[in-house]
Amino acid sequence: MAARTQHGAITHRLAYRAIKRTLDLGFALTAMVFAVPLLILLAPALMRSGIRIRALDLVGQSGRPIRLHHIEPAGPIARGPRRAIAIVRHLPCLLALLQGKISLVGPRPMAAAEVGELGGTRHPRFDVAPGLTCVWNLRRRGNIHYGTEDQADREYVEHCSLGGDLGILLRTLVSLAYGDGQDHCRACQFIAGIRLLNLSMDNVVDAIVAALDS
Repeated sequence: MAARTQHGAITHRLAYRAIKRTLDLGFALTAMVFAVPLLILLAPALMRSGIRIRALDLVGQSGRPIRLHHIEPAGPIARGPRRAIAIVRHLPCLLALLQGKISLVGPRPMAAAEVGELGGTRHPRFDVAPGLTCVWNLRRRGNIHYGTEDQADREYVEHCSLGGDLGILLRTLVSLAYGDGQDHCRACQFIAGIRLLNLSMDNVVDAIVAALDS
């Protein structure tokens, strides 16, 4: 009985990883299709300001070193393109997503200099790939002061599941749509017909799920 239970757990884990990888690939390929016209639209603004590529040296799954790149405007740009460039700056990360170096959801990406503070790469967070979004990022954006970065990473690794990943992705979408203070645009006040203002993130997610189920 114990062997059968262990086999079932392993099968479930392998299925989860396969589905997770499929979602990563699907998102990266779809995002690249939309990225081409976005880059064409922003080309004049980027050419006027100039661009620079910023490299981040991180530690990935099993302690493997990875390098992520961000596109940064070298000079001032107009306020309109600034919001779109906030998306464009992360486009090089799509290549890392395609290569499997990172995932859509996972522990927060960690710089090599931080690894020593955790006692090396045997830490459980290195059992999975780092994510573009993570539990700690959601708590930080939502001003939720609960636990530490390390505790948030451990929480994800110990309880990661397909449903949990989808919940984190949906909450990330909601947190991005909320915006920051005066930068909150009227067009972002609704998701799936749900008005975001004056609702907590969990209220919004529950309302969206209910709308999709109806």
